[in-house]
Amino acid sequence: MKIMNKTGKLKTVLGVVLLAFAIFVVFPLSVKAGVLCIIAGLILTPDTLAIIERLLKKPFTKSLKYTMFFVSFLMGFIFFMNSWVENDKKIEEQKQEVFDKLPQHVKDSINLANELKEKNERIENELKEKAERAANELKKENEHKENENRIREEKTKRLNKEAEEQFNTYDGSHRALTELIKDSMHDPDSYEHIETKFRNDGNSIFVVTKYRGMNGFGPKRISTVTAKVDFNGNVIEIVSQ
Repeated sequence: MKIMNKTGKLKTVLGVVLLAFAIFVVFPLSVKAGVLCIIAGLILTPDTLAIIERLLKKPFTKSLKYTMFFVSFLMGFIFFMNSWVENDKKIEEQKQEVFDKLPQHVKDSINLANELKEKNERIENELKEKAERAANELKKENEHKENENRIREEKTKRLNKEAEEQFNTYDGSHRALTELIKDSMHDPDSYEHIETKFRNDGNSIFVVTKYRGMNGFGPKRISTVTAKVDFNGNVIEIVSQ
């Protein structure tokens, strides 16, 4: 019962809305469309449909109700749209008639104004298209730069990781350079690492090692070796020592 009551209320609301639309909107534009929409609204509203059935002394079947509603509503809608189109045509014809009766200089002014309006609209559209193209190109350029920066950053991280792997995690000395220094010393056992600094130059690694050791029969002295190494850990060049 509750579902039936809700359905009945919904039909009543829709029927009243349709009747109001038919009377105030459709009817002034097309009498035939207005009458058909009013019939559809009366059929849709349960109370008015019950009155019609009592007056005709004949209850309508469910299928007949739906058929009458949809046929009247559809035909009313078709008549309404046709009248709408015809009304627009009449308005345009009336405008043209008024325009034709104007003096020639007024017509020329109106035509010139319309031409200027169309030209301005065309220029605005062209500027809008150019702005959109420029924005798209700038977006692509920024995306390209961001992609290049991302690739560059990834490469730098990878090279830094490869560079760091060449150094002793205990004292920070460069393994290959340390061996090379020891090989050049008279007393490799006297080698004492002090500190090592490096810089990633992109194509190679610039390494500076400071150490203490004896190269002759005298006391230990502090020396500095500067070298270039590749990313595989090989010493390419001794820059200074």
